[in-house]
Amino acid sequence: MNYSKNLKKRERKMIKPEAYFIDIDGTLLRSGTMGKINLDDKFAIKNASKKGIYIVLCTGRSLSDVRSIWKQIYDETKFTSYVIVNNGSAIWNLKTNEILFEDWISKEDFENIFKYAENKNYAIRSSDKKQFYVKPGIISFVLNKNKNISIEHDFNKIDYNNESAKKLGIICHYSKKKVSKISKDIENKFKNVDVSVSGSGIYIEVNKKGISKGSAIKFLSNKLNFNIKNSVHIGDSMNDASAFKVVGASVAMGNSMKDIKKMATYKTSSVKKSGVANAIKSFGSI
Repeated sequence: MNYSKNLKKRERKMIKPEAYFIDIDGTLLRSGTMGKINLDDKFAIKNASKKGIYIVLCTGRSLSDVRSIWKQIYDETKFTSYVIVNNGSAIWNLKTNEILFEDWISKEDFENIFKYAENKNYAIRSSDKKQFYVKPGIISFVLNKNKNISIEHDFNKIDYNNESAKKLGIICHYSKKKVSKISKDIENKFKNVDVSVSGSGIYIEVNKKGISKGSAIKFLSNKLNFNIKNSVHIGDSMNDASAFKVVGASVAMGNSMKDIKKMATYKTSSVKKSGVANAIKSFGSI
Protein backbone atom coordinates (compact mmCIF):
# COMPACT_ATOMS: atom_id res chain seq x y z
CA MET A 1 0.00 0.00 0.00
CA ASN A 2 1.46 3.34 -1.05
CA TYR A 3 1.15 6.70 0.64
CA SER A 4 -0.63 9.37 -1.35
CA LYS A 5 1.79 11.79 -2.96
CA ASN A 6 0.28 14.78 -1.18
CA LEU A 7 0.54 13.27 2.30
CA LYS A 8 2.93 15.20 4.52
CA LYS A 9 5.76 13.24 6.13
CA ARG A 10 4.69 14.03 9.68
CA GLU A 11 1.18 12.72 8.85
CA ARG A 12 2.44 9.34 7.71
CA LYS A 13 1.65 7.75 11.02
CA MET A 14 -0.17 4.46 10.93
CA ILE A 15 -3.16 4.25 13.22
CA LYS A 16 -4.20 1.12 15.11
CA PRO A 17 -7.65 0.48 13.59
CA GLU A 18 -10.62 -0.19 15.83
CA ALA A 19 -12.95 -0.40 12.82
CA TYR A 20 -12.87 -0.85 9.06
CA PHE A 21 -15.68 0.57 6.91
CA ILE A 22 -15.64 -1.19 3.55
CA ASP A 23 -17.45 -0.20 0.37
CA ILE A 24 -18.81 -3.07 -1.72
CA ASP A 25 -18.92 -2.44 -5.49
CA GLY A 26 -15.47 -1.86 -6.95
CA THR A 27 -13.93 -2.41 -3.51
CA LEU A 28 -14.99 -5.73 -2.04
CA LEU A 29 -16.69 -7.02 -5.17
CA ARG A 30 -15.76 -6.75 -8.81
CA SER A 31 -18.16 -7.24 -11.70
CA GLY A 32 -18.64 -10.78 -12.91
CA THR A 33 -18.09 -12.43 -9.49
CA MET A 34 -21.80 -13.14 -8.87
CA GLY A 35 -21.64 -11.42 -5.49
CA LYS A 36 -18.86 -13.64 -4.16
CA ILE A 37 -16.09 -12.12 -2.01
CA ASN A 38 -12.66 -13.44 -2.94
CA LEU A 39 -10.92 -15.73 -0.46
CA ASP A 40 -8.04 -13.35 0.39
CA ASP A 41 -10.40 -10.52 1.32
CA LYS A 42 -12.70 -12.84 3.28
CA PHE A 43 -9.75 -14.31 5.20
CA ALA A 44 -8.38 -10.86 6.08
CA ILE A 45 -11.77 -9.58 7.24
CA LYS A 46 -12.50 -12.59 9.44
CA ASN A 47 -9.05 -12.54 11.01
CA ALA A 48 -9.32 -8.81 11.77
CA SER A 49 -12.71 -9.32 13.44
CA LYS A 50 -11.21 -12.09 15.59
CA LYS A 51 -8.91 -9.42 17.02
CA GLY A 52 -11.91 -7.38 18.14
CA ILE A 53 -11.91 -4.97 15.18
CA TYR A 54 -15.29 -3.91 13.78
CA ILE A 55 -15.87 -4.71 10.10
CA VAL A 56 -18.74 -2.67 8.68
CA LEU A 57 -20.00 -2.89 5.11
CA CYS A 58 -20.65 0.70 4.03
CA THR A 59 -22.44 0.90 0.70
CA GLY A 60 -24.86 2.67 -1.58
CA ARG A 61 -26.70 -0.62 -2.03
CA SER A 62 -30.07 -1.29 -0.39
CA LEU A 63 -30.46 -3.78 2.45
CA SER A 64 -31.74 -6.73 0.43
CA ASP A 65 -28.80 -6.28 -1.93
CA VAL A 66 -26.38 -6.53 1.01
CA ARG A 67 -27.57 -9.47 3.10
CA SER A 68 -26.03 -12.24 0.97
CA ILE A 69 -22.69 -10.39 0.91
CA TRP A 70 -22.77 -9.72 4.67
CA LYS A 71 -23.40 -13.43 5.38
CA GLN A 72 -20.04 -14.24 3.76
CA ILE A 73 -18.12 -12.25 6.38
CA TYR A 74 -20.38 -12.68 9.42
CA ASP A 75 -18.66 -14.67 12.20
CA GLU A 76 -21.50 -14.57 14.77
CA THR A 77 -19.84 -11.81 16.82
CA LYS A 78 -20.77 -8.17 17.30
CA PHE A 79 -17.71 -7.15 15.31
CA THR A 80 -19.27 -8.20 11.99
CA SER A 81 -22.92 -7.44 12.81
CA TYR A 82 -23.35 -3.94 11.37
CA VAL A 83 -24.02 -2.58 7.89
CA ILE A 84 -24.52 0.93 6.52
CA VAL A 85 -26.79 0.98 3.47
CA ASN A 86 -28.18 3.48 0.98
CA ASN A 87 -25.15 5.75 1.49
CA GLY A 88 -25.96 6.30 5.15
CA SER A 89 -29.76 6.47 4.99
CA ALA A 90 -30.03 3.40 7.21
CA ILE A 91 -27.83 1.50 9.66
CA TRP A 92 -28.63 -2.08 10.65
CA ASN A 93 -27.49 -4.63 13.19
CA LEU A 94 -28.10 -7.73 11.08
CA LYS A 95 -27.26 -10.11 13.92
CA THR A 96 -30.38 -8.90 15.77
CA ASN A 97 -32.16 -7.66 12.63
CA GLU A 98 -32.53 -4.26 14.32
CA ILE A 99 -32.48 -0.92 12.53
CA LEU A 100 -30.37 1.55 14.51
CA PHE A 101 -30.90 4.62 12.33
CA GLU A 102 -32.85 5.70 9.26
CA ASP A 103 -33.43 9.05 7.58
CA TRP A 104 -34.75 9.21 4.01
CA ILE A 105 -35.56 11.95 1.52
CA SER A 106 -39.10 13.29 1.91
CA LYS A 107 -41.96 11.96 -0.18
CA GLU A 108 -42.31 15.42 -1.78
CA ASP A 109 -38.66 15.53 -2.86
CA PHE A 110 -38.85 11.91 -3.95
CA GLU A 111 -41.81 12.62 -6.24
CA ASN A 112 -40.37 15.89 -7.57
CA ILE A 113 -37.05 14.25 -8.47
CA PHE A 114 -38.94 11.47 -10.21
CA LYS A 115 -40.85 14.05 -12.28
CA TYR A 116 -37.59 15.88 -13.03
CA ALA A 117 -35.96 12.67 -14.25
CA GLU A 118 -39.01 11.67 -16.25
CA ASN A 119 -39.19 15.06 -18.02
CA LYS A 120 -35.48 14.91 -18.85
CA ASN A 121 -35.73 11.31 -20.13
CA TYR A 122 -33.27 10.11 -17.49
CA ALA A 123 -33.35 6.59 -16.13
CA ILE A 124 -34.12 6.40 -12.42
CA ARG A 125 -33.62 3.43 -10.14
CA SER A 126 -35.76 3.14 -7.06
CA SER A 127 -35.91 -0.39 -5.73
CA ASP A 128 -33.82 -3.16 -4.26
CA LYS A 129 -34.25 -5.08 -7.48
CA LYS A 130 -32.21 -4.10 -10.52
CA GLN A 131 -35.12 -2.21 -11.99
CA PHE A 132 -34.99 1.16 -13.75
CA TYR A 133 -37.87 3.50 -14.54
CA VAL A 134 -37.27 5.26 -17.83
CA LYS A 135 -39.14 6.45 -20.89
CA PRO A 136 -38.41 4.57 -24.11
CA GLY A 137 -35.26 6.01 -25.69
CA ILE A 138 -31.52 5.60 -25.98
CA ILE A 139 -30.82 5.05 -22.27
CA SER A 140 -33.67 2.54 -22.08
CA PHE A 141 -32.25 0.77 -25.14
CA VAL A 142 -28.76 0.54 -23.62
CA LEU A 143 -30.05 -0.66 -20.25
CA ASN A 144 -32.16 -3.32 -21.94
CA LYS A 145 -28.97 -4.94 -23.21
CA ASN A 146 -28.14 -5.91 -19.62
CA LYS A 147 -30.09 -9.08 -18.85
CA ASN A 148 -29.81 -8.43 -15.10
CA ILE A 149 -31.79 -5.19 -15.39
CA SER A 150 -35.54 -4.87 -15.83
CA ILE A 151 -37.10 -1.79 -17.40
CA GLU A 152 -40.38 -0.18 -16.36
CA HIS A 153 -41.83 2.72 -18.36
CA ASP A 154 -44.68 3.65 -16.01
CA PHE A 155 -43.29 6.02 -13.35
CA ASN A 156 -46.58 5.84 -11.43
CA LYS A 157 -45.88 2.27 -10.33
CA ILE A 158 -43.23 3.26 -7.81
CA ASP A 159 -44.39 3.07 -4.19
CA TYR A 160 -42.64 5.51 -1.85
CA ASN A 161 -44.20 3.85 1.19
CA ASN A 162 -42.27 0.67 0.44
CA GLU A 163 -38.99 1.18 2.31
CA SER A 164 -37.06 -0.93 -0.21
CA ALA A 165 -38.02 1.56 -2.92
CA LYS A 166 -36.48 4.62 -1.26
CA LYS A 167 -33.09 4.20 -2.91
CA LEU A 168 -32.81 6.87 -5.59
CA GLY A 169 -30.27 6.53 -8.38
CA ILE A 170 -30.17 8.27 -11.76
CA ILE A 171 -28.47 7.41 -15.03
CA CYS A 172 -28.69 10.47 -17.23
CA HIS A 173 -25.72 10.35 -19.61
CA TYR A 174 -22.63 8.35 -20.48
CA SER A 175 -20.32 11.38 -20.42
CA LYS A 176 -18.75 11.88 -16.98
CA LYS A 177 -18.49 15.65 -17.53
CA LYS A 178 -22.18 15.94 -18.33
CA VAL A 179 -23.10 13.74 -15.38
CA SER A 180 -21.12 16.07 -13.11
CA LYS A 181 -23.06 19.09 -14.45
CA ILE A 182 -26.39 17.30 -14.07
CA SER A 183 -25.61 16.30 -10.47
CA LYS A 184 -24.93 19.97 -9.64
CA ASP A 185 -28.18 20.92 -11.35
CA ILE A 186 -30.09 18.46 -9.15
CA GLU A 187 -28.54 19.89 -5.97
CA ASN A 188 -29.35 23.43 -7.10
CA LYS A 189 -32.97 22.57 -7.88
CA PHE A 190 -33.61 20.41 -4.82
CA LYS A 191 -32.19 22.08 -1.72
CA ASN A 192 -33.09 19.25 0.66
CA VAL A 193 -30.92 16.60 -0.97
CA ASP A 194 -27.26 15.77 -1.49
CA VAL A 195 -25.94 13.85 -4.48
CA SER A 196 -22.86 11.76 -5.09
CA VAL A 197 -21.53 10.06 -8.21
CA SER A 198 -20.51 6.41 -8.39
CA GLY A 199 -20.57 3.63 -10.98
CA SER A 200 -17.42 4.76 -12.81
CA GLY A 201 -18.68 8.32 -12.81
CA ILE A 202 -22.05 7.89 -14.55
CA TYR A 203 -24.43 6.94 -11.74
CA ILE A 204 -25.94 9.69 -9.55
CA GLU A 205 -27.11 8.72 -6.06
CA VAL A 206 -29.51 10.94 -4.11
CA ASN A 207 -29.80 11.20 -0.32
CA LYS A 208 -31.49 13.49 2.15
CA LYS A 209 -29.41 16.60 2.89
CA GLY A 210 -26.74 15.83 5.47
CA ILE A 211 -27.08 12.06 5.14
CA SER A 212 -24.02 10.24 3.84
CA LYS A 213 -21.61 7.44 4.54
CA GLY A 214 -19.65 9.92 6.63
CA SER A 215 -22.63 10.88 8.83
CA ALA A 216 -23.45 7.19 9.34
CA ILE A 217 -19.87 6.42 10.40
CA LYS A 218 -20.06 9.24 12.96
CA PHE A 219 -23.32 7.84 14.33
CA LEU A 220 -22.00 4.27 14.55
CA SER A 221 -18.70 5.24 16.15
CA ASN A 222 -20.66 7.02 18.91
CA LYS A 223 -23.06 4.09 19.26
CA LEU A 224 -20.29 1.50 19.52
CA ASN A 225 -18.00 3.78 21.51
CA PHE A 226 -14.82 3.65 19.46
CA ASN A 227 -12.59 6.54 18.37
CA ILE A 228 -13.56 7.53 14.83
CA LYS A 229 -9.97 8.65 14.24
CA ASN A 230 -8.93 5.03 14.81
CA SER A 231 -11.10 3.86 11.95
CA VAL A 232 -10.35 3.19 8.28
CA HIS A 233 -12.60 3.56 5.26
CA ILE A 234 -11.78 1.68 2.04
CA GLY A 235 -13.53 2.77 -1.15
CA ASP A 236 -13.31 3.53 -4.85
CA SER A 237 -15.80 6.24 -5.88
CA MET A 238 -17.09 9.67 -4.92
CA ASN A 239 -19.87 8.34 -2.70
CA ASP A 240 -16.97 7.45 -0.37
CA ALA A 241 -15.78 11.07 -0.14
CA SER A 242 -17.84 11.92 2.96
CA ALA A 243 -16.42 8.86 4.73
CA PHE A 244 -12.85 9.78 3.77
CA LYS A 245 -13.35 13.14 5.51
CA VAL A 246 -14.29 11.75 8.93
CA VAL A 247 -12.13 8.65 9.46
CA GLY A 248 -8.54 8.53 10.66
CA ALA A 249 -7.28 6.87 7.48
CA SER A 250 -8.83 6.66 4.03
CA VAL A 251 -7.77 4.05 1.49
CA ALA A 252 -8.45 4.30 -2.24
CA MET A 253 -8.53 1.15 -4.32
CA GLY A 254 -6.15 0.87 -7.25
CA ASN A 255 -9.16 0.94 -9.58
CA SER A 256 -10.64 4.06 -7.93
CA MET A 257 -11.94 7.16 -9.69
CA LYS A 258 -9.20 9.80 -10.00
CA ASP A 259 -10.91 12.32 -7.72
CA ILE A 260 -11.23 9.87 -4.84
CA LYS A 261 -7.60 8.81 -5.23
CA LYS A 262 -6.59 12.44 -4.71
CA MET A 263 -8.58 12.58 -1.47
CA ALA A 264 -7.19 9.35 0.02
CA THR A 265 -4.40 9.25 2.58
CA TYR A 266 -3.36 5.82 1.34
CA LYS A 267 -3.72 3.69 -1.77
CA THR A 268 -3.98 -0.06 -2.07
CA SER A 269 -4.10 -2.53 -4.96
CA SER A 270 -7.14 -2.99 -7.19
CA VAL A 271 -10.24 -5.04 -6.43
CA LYS A 272 -8.89 -7.72 -8.78
CA LYS A 273 -5.73 -7.95 -6.66
CA SER A 274 -7.33 -8.20 -3.21
CA GLY A 275 -6.99 -4.51 -2.35
CA VAL A 276 -9.07 -4.85 0.82
CA ALA A 277 -6.93 -7.69 2.17
CA ASN A 278 -3.73 -5.82 1.34
CA ALA A 279 -4.97 -2.71 3.12
CA ILE A 280 -5.91 -4.62 6.26
CA LYS A 281 -2.52 -6.35 6.27
CA SER A 282 -0.71 -3.03 5.82
CA PHE A 283 -2.33 -1.63 8.94
CA GLY A 284 -1.11 -4.66 10.90
CA SER A 285 -4.62 -5.87 11.71
CA ILE A 286 -3.79 -9.47 10.76
